[in-house]
Parts: sequence; structure tokens; C-alpha cells
Amino acid sequence: MSRSGSPRAASRRHILKVLRAVRAGAATLQGIWDVSGTVYVSPPDRKPGENATLRAREAGEYPENRSDALSHLIDTLDDMVSGLTILRGQVIEQWREVCAEERTRKE
Repeated sequence: MSRSGSPRAASRRHILKVLRAVRAGAATLQGIWDVSGTVYVSPPDRKPGENATLRAREAGEYPENRSDALSHLIDTLDDMVSGLTILRGQVIEQWREVCAEERTRKE
């Protein structure tokens, strides 16, 4: 069997897939919580080429205060935790295999 078709290589590919999903989840969380306290507004009477103005956000404009955003946040956290739990088990299993191979070589 070729190295790329080995069970260990398949496991590594799966680990990388889980890590990509965790990284994407972390980016989502960062995007949710790094929201600025100000928003750009474009008044209807703004002249072309004139910059938009800044104003403080109102209570309803904070995405982290919306129930659907919080639900998405909880789902993202659950996905990350379950992915990391699976990943932890796979890494421990591979570590044990490597340790067993090293012991066999030393004997």
C-alpha cells in the first residue's frame, strides 16, 4: 500500500480537516466579538466623494445581543469542542502507535 493510502496518512488528513474546521470556527468567533462600537453611516444628503460619518452603535445593532447570533455561537463552540475531542483521541492513538513502534525497534 502506498504511503498516501495508509491508515496513518488518512488519519493525518482527517486531523488536518478537523484543524481547518476549528480554525474557521475560531475566525467566526473572533469576527463576532471583535465588532467595533461604532458604525459607518451614509446620510441620504451626503455629497458624492464625501466620507461616511461615524456614530455610536445602538443597542439593536450589536450582533452579539441577538438570539440567532448567540445560537450560531453556541453551535460553533459545540462543533469546535467535539472536533477537538475527536482530534485529541486520534492524536493519543497515533502517539501510542508511534511509541509501540519505537519500543519494537529498540528490542
